Amino acid sequence: MSITSAVFRINRFLLLIAAIAILNACGGGGGSGGSDPSPLPPTPAPPAPTPTPPTPTPTPVSDADNDGVPDNQDNCANSPDNVSVDANGCAAAQLDSDLDSVNDAIDQCPATPQNEAVDSIGCGVVTQGGGNAGDLDGDMVTNQMDICPETPNGELVDTVGCSDSQKDSDNDGVSNDLDSCDMTPTGEPIDARGCGTATETGVIASAFVEQNGMLVVELESTNYSGDWHVETGKGANGNAYLLFNGSDNFNQPDVDTITIPVVINNPGIYRFQWRNIIGEGDSPTEANDSWLKIASNNFFGEKISDAQGETPVGHIVCPNGRDASNRCDGERPEGSTRDGWFKAYRNGGPVDAWVWRVFTSDFDPHAIFAEFDNAGEYNILVSGRSFGHGIDRLVMYRSGNADNNIEESEATSLTVPESQRRTNDNGS
Repeated sequence: MSITSAVFRINRFLLLIAAIAILNACGGGGGSGGSDPSPLPPTPAPPAPTPTPPTPTPTPVSDADNDGVPDNQDNCANSPDNVSVDANGCAAAQLDSDLDSVNDAIDQCPATPQNEAVDSIGCGVVTQGGGNAGDLDGDMVTNQMDICPETPNGELVDTVGCSDSQKDSDNDGVSNDLDSCDMTPTGEPIDARGCGTATETGVIASAFVEQNGMLVVELESTNYSGDWHVETGKGANGNAYLLFNGSDNFNQPDVDTITIPVVINNPGIYRFQWRNIIGEGDSPTEANDSWLKIASNNFFGEKISDAQGETPVGHIVCPNGRDASNRCDGERPEGSTRDGWFKAYRNGGPVDAWVWRVFTSDFDPHAIFAEFDNAGEYNILVSGRSFGHGIDRLVMYRSGNADNNIEESEATSLTVPESQRRTNDNGS
């Protein structure tokens, strides 16, 4: 081979290499005539989740004195246990609203002027004489509550600071401490004891008048005196009754006697009853009786039931020492009787309840009767016997006659009004 041919072949080889290099630089070659597609960009990774913040742990509320008010709102630390406090956590004993150095729990004068001297209960004191300006009359009722500010020393007072010498409950001009008749009707003339006196016609306006065979008397409307006193409550009819507060008079009648004049229009036999209560204690045999005397033509006791005692039904007893005007014909009752008086006692029923039961003769109960031969005025007498015996009302009603009798249920009904009282001198 010639040198020229060899050079030619070398040149051709070099051109081929250059062409291949150019094709590679342009992205071609190595295929079936097409070029390789450009590669896709990579898929981005999903974002990381946002972390949930942790729940904060609550800060414990501090209440050192356990009064229900947090310490950061409590103006009074160390409040006493089981004591009510205000919104600021303060008990009354921790406050001093009027700045008198006496805490509100014991301060009876909570609005004392500033810088005024006070006593131990927070009330202003009188600087001259040393008296207590919180209770000027010393009756243990503060001036703010006391409507009777000049109570005499040593007298007992009610909740508003008034003693009996400062009160006149029936407005008759006689103070309660001197008034023996403290339920005097308005406008009725009275005596020095506060009891009704004669009217302008000269007749005592106090006789109760029987009508249609029945007589009804409220005991508090009688001219009672001495140790008989009006009490209220306990379910009494009209909310008032008489209570004997004197000493026991077991053997002596006619003490603190209540005289009740009555007018009988329909003569005959009348049974006597009263509505009474044991006002003291819880024994059924104490504080359960009073003395009774009816100035009639025949005042007697009669056995009406064989439920108790040995005597037969119809048996009669008469008061010992009776007046000649009392024609009672019978035996002496068991128990106390003297000078024409019966011991009139209640029998049965709850101790603290009102009952319509009055008998005489101990352990052998006899009902009490009075017989009136003629129309006219008579007296019922009631005398204190047992401390604590209470009487609400009494009735007399026709019973045991041939006709015109009254049933006990009718006579003892509290719907029956009190009998009218005689107001003039002709007996009407």
